[in-house]
Amino acid sequence: RKDVLVVPLGWLPLSGRARSTSTSSTSSSGSRTPPLG
Repeated sequence: RKDVLVVPLGWLPLSGRARSTSTSSTSSSGSRTPPLG
């Protein structure tokens, strides 16, 4: 299931960063957002 979260963040780097702050579920992938961006 972790891969599923990484996939959307790949094609949604801009939205992923904005959602990572709003969504607590992205809290885990939050640390992966900075390196990806």
